[in-house]
Amino acid sequence: MRKIVGFVLALLLVSAGLVQDANAGSPAQGALEAFTVGGVDVTGLPGLEVSDPVNEPGAILEIANLIDFAGIVAELEPGVMIKNPYENVKWDRFGQYKANLHTHTTYSDGNKPPHERIDEYHEHGYRILSLTDHDTFNPGGPLLYPWTDINLINEEWENRDPDQLGMVAVPGVEITGGIHFGSHFNDFPGEGSSDEDYVLSQIQERGGLAQFYHPGMHTYNNPDNLVGWYADKYKQFDCLVGMEVYNGRDLFPRDRQLWDNVLMETLPDKVVWAFGNDDNHYSLNHIDFLLSWNMFVLEDLNLEAVKEAYASGVFFACNKNSPNAPEPPVITRITLENDHLEVRAESYDSIRWIADGEVVGEGESIDLSSVKYDYKYVRAKLINSDRFYRGRTLIQPFQFKPREPEAARAVFINGEILGEVELAEIALNNGDEVVVTITAADGTPLRHYKVTVLEGDEFMALPGDLNGDGEIDVRDVTLLMRYTLGLETFDEEQKKKADINGDGEINVQDVALLMQYVLGLVETLAS
Repeated sequence: MRKIVGFVLALLLVSAGLVQDANAGSPAQGALEAFTVGGVDVTGLPGLEVSDPVNEPGAILEIANLIDFAGIVAELEPGVMIKNPYENVKWDRFGQYKANLHTHTTYSDGNKPPHERIDEYHEHGYRILSLTDHDTFNPGGPLLYPWTDINLINEEWENRDPDQLGMVAVPGVEITGGIHFGSHFNDFPGEGSSDEDYVLSQIQERGGLAQFYHPGMHTYNNPDNLVGWYADKYKQFDCLVGMEVYNGRDLFPRDRQLWDNVLMETLPDKVVWAFGNDDNHYSLNHIDFLLSWNMFVLEDLNLEAVKEAYASGVFFACNKNSPNAPEPPVITRITLENDHLEVRAESYDSIRWIADGEVVGEGESIDLSSVKYDYKYVRAKLINSDRFYRGRTLIQPFQFKPREPEAARAVFINGEILGEVELAEIALNNGDEVVVTITAADGTPLRHYKVTVLEGDEFMALPGDLNGDGEIDVRDVTLLMRYTLGLETFDEEQKKKADINGDGEINVQDVALLMQYVLGLVETLAS
């Protein structure tokens, strides 16, 4: 099987002179949409006419001089898709809701009863709240959920109705027998267990979600510690989706670096979302109250929508490193179009783009066309600062995920892919019709062509590729020169490709034409 690197079917047919004149076939049925194949604009190719051969938008392409179709293949090239966690957000319609998913009451080691803790967050504009007392204080549970039944745990506590408060109550607990993490959206009490695998399996079985809390407490604020351990847990348990990278006023400032290190281990298999939480115990402004939170971007404010956003990263992590710090930047829109990623925000001084832990750009936008091949993800950090303090907002990672070759560029014949080295040749007879499907390297939708094989001479392989490496370059020119000087021998296939001008002879004229093509002085080697 011959592979022709860098050429796709449409371009190959033109360069080989195999496409009929547009007037030779049926009259055009309509204007063809503009699109490219493998980065080559084929909108205006002669012989194309709008049709619907396989119940999908496409075109009929009639080609002559084709019996052996096996030589027409496209080299499969790896592609990279960019996964945008905010792609489904309608920025003009969705709301943003403040959330704290880590706080404590007198049910464990906090200084206020549950109803007072709820009230103070409600008074400060929070719309999403989880009471996450330590499971080691109450190993058998129950959780402080629902809020309408709190007084069943302690008759001195008052019930609260989240619907009346305009809030979403998220069931939660901080599991602290081993490495600490927050368990949400399920009723597992934690049981005071130090077996992380057991606890995570229980959360997963109950349909819950989890995030690691203040990992710097366990890594001793060293972002190189426990990276492999954390990464293994994320890859092992689907319910484990996030890491608390802001705790209180930022008690563990190197947790963002730990997050980067873990992301580089888990991607492309698993993305880890960044959370910011108060970890409120005593409502002390200078430590853990109203300094870290999450902004959820939701169409509707309800528990199901919060859970979906929690799992898919549709929120921002925010932090003030002091009660005196300016407010964190407010994201108003994020757009990703043709590798151009742009963020719009209010109240910010700077925006830094970070890929695999490295700063790769600054400003409102970044071109990802080259970045996506060299890194695993990119994330943005927005800063609003005065001389001493900072308000910060983190955008979740945009993941660079290798795209399957078929989605990057491929040619199918009757549903069977061409380009695999062991694929048997496909022999076509005059008058045969086959359906050819081409996927574009730039991500445009599938296009289907019906190819009609007309009477004519045997298909000639692409002229000029004499060494069979799929490229036409100076090495082929050298081979052709050596052949004309009697220093090289060619097989029959090479001889067909060496007759560049199609006059039946292989001589210096063919060498000159091939050299002109390599130098870019002529655009085609059509004979």
